[in-house]
Amino acid sequence: MSKTVEERRAWAREYHKQRYQEDPEYRETLKKRATAWNRVNKEKVAVFVKNWRIANVERDRANRNRIQKLRVARNPEWNKLKKLANSHGCLPVLLLHVEFRDNYECQSCDTNEDLTFDHILPVSKGGQTTFDNLQLLCRSCNSAKGAK
Repeated sequence: MSKTVEERRAWAREYHKQRYQEDPEYRETLKKRATAWNRVNKEKVAVFVKNWRIANVERDRANRNRIQKLRVARNPEWNKLKKLANSHGCLPVLLLHVEFRDNYECQSCDTNEDLTFDHILPVSKGGQTTFDNLQLLCRSCNSAKGAK
Protein backbone atom coordinates (compact mmCIF):
# COMPACT_ATOMS: atom_id res chain seq x y z
CA MET A 1 0.00 0.00 0.00
CA SER A 2 1.54 3.28 -1.15
CA LYS A 3 1.46 6.46 0.91
CA THR A 4 0.06 9.65 -0.56
CA VAL A 5 2.27 12.68 -1.10
CA GLU A 6 0.75 14.43 1.92
CA GLU A 7 1.38 11.42 4.17
CA ARG A 8 5.04 11.27 3.06
CA ARG A 9 5.47 14.99 3.67
CA ALA A 10 3.89 14.73 7.13
CA TRP A 11 6.16 11.79 8.00
CA ALA A 12 9.27 13.71 6.77
CA ARG A 13 8.30 16.81 8.75
CA GLU A 14 7.87 14.79 11.93
CA TYR A 15 11.13 12.88 11.36
CA HIS A 16 13.19 16.05 10.80
CA LYS A 17 11.52 17.84 13.70
CA GLN A 18 12.40 15.00 16.09
CA ARG A 19 15.95 14.67 14.73
CA TYR A 20 16.47 18.45 14.99
CA GLN A 21 15.50 18.35 18.67
CA GLU A 22 17.64 15.31 19.53
CA ASP A 23 20.79 15.71 17.42
CA PRO A 24 22.93 18.86 17.97
CA GLU A 25 25.18 18.06 14.97
CA TYR A 26 22.15 17.85 12.69
CA ARG A 27 20.90 21.13 14.13
CA GLU A 28 24.26 22.82 13.37
CA THR A 29 24.30 21.40 9.84
CA LEU A 30 20.83 22.80 9.15
CA LYS A 31 21.79 26.20 10.58
CA LYS A 32 24.89 26.34 8.36
CA ARG A 33 22.84 25.35 5.32
CA ALA A 34 20.21 27.98 6.08
CA THR A 35 22.84 30.68 6.62
CA ALA A 36 24.52 29.83 3.31
CA TRP A 37 21.18 29.86 1.49
CA ASN A 38 20.27 33.22 3.06
CA ARG A 39 23.56 34.73 1.88
CA VAL A 40 22.99 33.58 -1.69
CA ASN A 41 19.28 34.54 -1.78
CA LYS A 42 19.26 37.93 -0.04
CA GLU A 43 16.48 39.31 -2.27
CA LYS A 44 14.17 36.34 -1.58
CA VAL A 45 14.85 36.63 2.16
CA ALA A 46 14.09 40.37 2.09
CA VAL A 47 10.79 39.78 0.28
CA PHE A 48 9.85 36.97 2.67
CA VAL A 49 10.66 39.09 5.75
CA LYS A 50 8.74 42.06 4.37
CA ASN A 51 5.67 39.93 3.64
CA TRP A 52 5.89 38.21 7.03
CA ARG A 53 6.05 41.57 8.81
CA ILE A 54 2.99 42.80 6.91
CA ALA A 55 1.04 39.62 7.73
CA ASN A 56 2.20 39.46 11.38
CA VAL A 57 2.25 43.07 12.58
CA GLU A 58 1.64 42.29 16.27
CA ARG A 59 4.20 39.47 16.44
CA ASP A 60 6.75 41.63 14.62
CA ARG A 61 6.19 44.50 17.07
CA ALA A 62 6.49 42.14 20.03
CA ASN A 63 9.73 40.66 18.61
CA ARG A 64 11.23 44.09 18.02
CA ASN A 65 10.34 45.23 21.55
CA ARG A 66 11.80 42.06 23.03
CA ILE A 67 15.04 42.49 21.06
CA GLN A 68 15.29 46.16 22.06
CA LYS A 69 14.84 45.27 25.74
CA LEU A 70 17.57 42.63 25.46
CA ARG A 71 19.96 45.14 23.89
CA VAL A 72 19.32 47.69 26.63
CA ALA A 73 19.64 45.06 29.36
CA ARG A 74 22.90 43.74 27.93
CA ASN A 75 24.69 47.03 27.55
CA PRO A 76 23.04 50.26 28.74
CA GLU A 77 26.30 52.21 28.21
CA TRP A 78 26.34 51.34 24.50
CA ASN A 79 22.74 52.53 24.12
CA LYS A 80 23.58 55.80 25.86
CA LEU A 81 26.53 56.20 23.51
CA LYS A 82 24.34 55.46 20.47
CA LYS A 83 21.90 58.22 21.44
CA LEU A 84 24.76 60.63 22.02
CA ALA A 85 26.35 59.71 18.68
CA ASN A 86 23.04 60.29 16.88
CA SER A 87 22.79 63.74 18.44
CA HIS A 88 26.33 64.51 17.18
CA GLY A 89 25.58 62.97 13.77
CA CYS A 90 28.33 60.34 13.95
CA LEU A 91 28.87 56.66 14.67
CA PRO A 92 29.14 55.42 18.28
CA VAL A 93 32.47 53.81 17.44
CA LEU A 94 33.96 57.26 16.78
CA LEU A 95 33.05 58.34 20.30
CA LEU A 96 34.54 55.15 21.74
CA HIS A 97 37.82 55.89 19.93
CA VAL A 98 37.86 59.45 21.26
CA GLU A 99 37.26 58.21 24.81
CA PHE A 100 40.09 55.70 24.48
CA ARG A 101 42.48 58.25 22.93
CA ASP A 102 41.77 60.76 25.72
CA ASN A 103 42.18 58.04 28.38
CA TYR A 104 38.62 58.56 29.69
CA GLU A 105 39.65 61.87 31.33
CA CYS A 106 38.88 65.54 30.91
CA GLN A 107 41.60 67.07 28.74
CA SER A 108 41.68 70.24 30.86
CA CYS A 109 41.49 69.11 34.48
CA ASP A 110 42.10 65.31 34.31
CA THR A 111 38.89 64.36 36.10
CA ASN A 112 36.92 61.34 34.93
CA GLU A 113 33.47 62.37 36.15
CA ASP A 114 30.59 63.96 34.22
CA LEU A 115 32.43 63.81 30.88
CA THR A 116 31.08 65.26 27.65
CA PHE A 117 32.29 65.34 24.06
CA ASP A 118 33.48 68.75 22.88
CA HIS A 119 34.25 70.05 19.40
CA ILE A 120 37.69 71.70 19.44
CA LEU A 121 36.63 73.92 16.53
CA PRO A 122 32.92 74.51 17.23
CA VAL A 123 30.33 73.39 14.69
CA SER A 124 29.06 76.99 14.60
CA LYS A 125 32.48 78.04 13.26
CA GLY A 126 32.71 75.29 10.64
CA GLY A 127 34.07 72.44 12.79
CA GLN A 128 33.11 68.89 11.92
CA THR A 129 32.39 65.83 14.03
CA THR A 130 35.63 64.00 13.31
CA PHE A 131 38.17 62.10 15.38
CA ASP A 132 40.66 65.01 15.25
CA ASN A 133 38.08 67.65 16.17
CA LEU A 134 36.55 65.92 19.22
CA GLN A 135 37.88 65.85 22.77
CA LEU A 136 36.62 64.77 26.18
CA LEU A 137 35.92 67.55 28.67
CA CYS A 138 34.06 67.49 31.96
CA ARG A 139 30.82 69.44 31.96
CA SER A 140 32.28 72.42 33.90
CA CYS A 141 35.33 72.76 31.59
CA ASN A 142 33.11 72.43 28.53
CA SER A 143 30.75 75.14 29.83
CA ALA A 144 33.69 77.44 30.64
CA LYS A 145 35.11 76.97 27.14
CA GLY A 146 31.86 77.87 25.39
CA ALA A 147 32.11 78.35 21.61
CA LYS A 148 35.80 79.33 21.58
